[in-house]
Amino acid sequence: MKLLALFVSDFEYKPRHQTLVHATTDADNARAANVLVALVHVEPDDVGRSGKVVTRLVKNIKWSASKNRTRHIILHSFAHLAEERASPDMARAMLDRAQDRLQSAGYRVEQTPFGYLLDLRVEIPGLPFARVFKSL
Repeated sequence: MKLLALFVSDFEYKPRHQTLVHATTDADNARAANVLVALVHVEPDDVGRSGKVVTRLVKNIKWSASKNRTRHIILHSFAHLAEERASPDMARAMLDRAQDRLQSAGYRVEQTPFGYLLDLRVEIPGLPFARVFKSL
């Protein structure tokens, strides 16, 4: 799994193109401020170790959120951080598990519409921990 965590002072997305037949149907526009956007790439090797990988993902997201003083997190399936990717079903399941765990820890967590290409607008401040990449 790969994680690119971005602290975004202003974030907006608009669904542009549905890429999966069984994509979520509630694909609305959204905007948020002072949020940690977690771009998550699930790899085929993550399938056999999903519990450990989700634990590491949650830990890294919490760390990044703490460093940027936010409790608001947006999870985004981003299949562009490595050459190989897991199935969409596995990626979705792992994001859902991470969301459940983060919400249980008191974070406000949302996911971007799964199965869509999105128009993204991001404003990232020049802060020390505003951009963090991790291989999990």
